[in-house]
Amino acid sequence: MPWASGSMVLILYRHKQRFQHLHGNSPSPRSSSLSRPTKSVLLLVITFVSLYMLSFTVHIWWAVSGNPTQFLVHLSALCNACFPAVSPFILMSRDINVCRLSCSRTSPMSSE
Repeated sequence: MPWASGSMVLILYRHKQRFQHLHGNSPSPRSSSLSRPTKSVLLLVITFVSLYMLSFTVHIWWAVSGNPTQFLVHLSALCNACFPAVSPFILMSRDINVCRLSCSRTSPMSSE
């Protein structure tokens, strides 16, 4: 996961450099649209690595204790379920279109 995310950030960075080289040093709306995916990837990597380290710590604690308690079993399951549960919300919060849809007010459906 960190390797794939790092390569994605590198690809986005190179693309940004090429884009700036073609259009000069003037700031453009395109450059901000390239930084958004980079920040999203970095946020996902940080979340993944943090939750992975927490899960790893719980598993080490589990192995050292020898006799896992219910607390350790539930904590391990919670740690393993966090990233798949949280990552879609991170992606949705970073997407402008999703934010526009969730923030806009829709009229209630008329009853027939």
